[in-house]
Amino acid sequence: MLRNKLPDWQVKRNIERYIRYGYLDEDENKQLYLDWRTRAEIDRKALVNLLLGSETQNSEVEETAETN
Repeated sequence: MLRNKLPDWQVKRNIERYIRYGYLDEDENKQLYLDWRTRAEIDRKALVNLLLGSETQNSEVEETAETN
């Protein structure tokens, strides 16, 4: 999702930073997970609602573009 809006190098840099700070973790299959700091500092329910709202808005924009 981020690579659609930002250059690839910027996405990699930010993901690496979030891993270093403890917000994200990455397994051997390159799958990202929320790490200890995210669980401690961020309201997970609000985060999920924010992400789902973003996906809903993107879907609505794509549907509108397809009909025009």
